[in-house]
Amino acid sequence: MQGAAAGRNVTDSEGQDILIAPPASGPWLEWLCAATARDGRPFGKGTLGRLFAGMSGFYPEAGTQARAFLAAPDMQVGTLALLIEPYETHFPALWRAQAWRRAVPGFDTLAPELVTMARGWCDVVGDLRDALGPRRIVILAMPFDPARAVAALCPQAAPPLPPVEPVPDTALAMLQRLYRQGIRLGPRQRARLTAFHATQPQPAPLAAFTPAQAEALRARYGDDLECLAALEGAVLVTEARRA
Repeated sequence: MQGAAAGRNVTDSEGQDILIAPPASGPWLEWLCAATARDGRPFGKGTLGRLFAGMSGFYPEAGTQARAFLAAPDMQVGTLALLIEPYETHFPALWRAQAWRRAVPGFDTLAPELVTMARGWCDVVGDLRDALGPRRIVILAMPFDPARAVAALCPQAAPPLPPVEPVPDTALAMLQRLYRQGIRLGPRQRARLTAFHATQPQPAPLAAFTPAQAEALRARYGDDLECLAALEGAVLVTEARRA
């Protein structure tokens, strides 16, 4: 089933409700948790793992870690909500988040392995379902309309989405040069460096797939959406359309 049924509140079950997002998901996790809290039944929150877990086996421990999100080990899960993202934007976001903190291999050297990675979103959802046994699953598949996403979680209006300024690629390139020389910067130093580079001309993206790689990943994401839409007991919220 694609989209949420009109007026349906999918958080009205007994048990703990959990909202899980991948790392490097920006403000979406906090924003959605704030939106559900206004309905009087806030979601617990968790992530699929560390940044490198998404680029190394695609969150292979998601199911194992999922029980840690519960308030009690034997607690029933009511609604499991999961935020997912197209591969062609998800992998670059993971790379950029790591490049902000430490030295990492160039994205172009990692891209071929990422394109052919065996695991994907359908595997992750299956692992979480098996580990948590939720009464229902809501999959928020980006790109989505924020209003429709919140309508699938609770009937109340959502708080405004906070603006997020991306880190300029020239700043990431400078940080990578410093990290590879063994130089570490504190948060304030990185903030000043980012502010300076925000005024500079930007090159081609440091983390991007080739056109052929991006096309293959878009097709795979489309296949995943079809797989997830057919999952029994799941609600898929997305604005994506296959060509």
